[in-house]
Order: sequence, then structure tokens, then C-alpha cells
Amino acid sequence: LAPFLSEMGSIVDETLHRKRVEAGDIGGEDGDGLDDTALFLGTFAALAALGVLLSSALCVLAAKVKLANLGAFLPHAVICGFFSSVGVMVWTLSFGVDNGGAKIQDVALGREGAPSWA
Repeated sequence: LAPFLSEMGSIVDETLHRKRVEAGDIGGEDGDGLDDTALFLGTFAALAALGVLLSSALCVLAAKVKLANLGAFLPHAVICGFFSSVGVMVWTLSFGVDNGGAKIQDVALGREGAPSWA
């Protein structure tokens, strides 16, 4: 679900950027170009609502099928490892989002592709 919503967000961002460039307001600071604040907030609200709707539908489906009972057959170490890997993955992906798509390996090792502040 997260990669799907992330791809939708990227498409919306690229579309808003393209419209801003077409309007001649590349920097967005001068104020005489395209004001896309309302469009961005509306799109964000729609994507957030879609994410909540899909997540709740999956939770209801999991409750109907009683998937929680499968957790009784998994060892504690497996469950802890799974949640730890999910946390590391979320942190790594959010690092890329916060730093303009730069990978944490590039920033840590000072390779090409790292942001200018690194």
C-alpha cells in the first residue's frame, strides 16, 4: 500500500512542478505564477483519505479471516525481527524523502549524489 501511495504522491508532485514551470514561476517566490496550494492540499487530503480507506478495508478483511491467530505460531524473535526491519525500512525511506532522494549510503560515505550540505 505504501509504495502505491508513494508513487501517486510522486506523480502529483511532478505534475504540480511541471505546471509551475509552464506558468513561468519556477522559484515560486515571486507570487505572479501559479498558486498550487489549494490543489496540493486537496490532493493530499484525497491521498490520505484513500490510504485510510484502503488500510481500514485490509484491517476488516484480516479480522474476518482471523489472521491474528497466525501470530501464535511465530516465535517472539521472528516477530521482533520483522518489526525491527520495518522500522529500519521506514527510517531509510524517510531519509531519502527528506534529503531530495539521496540514499543514506551516499550521504554516509560522501559519494556522488549526496546533497550539498553533506
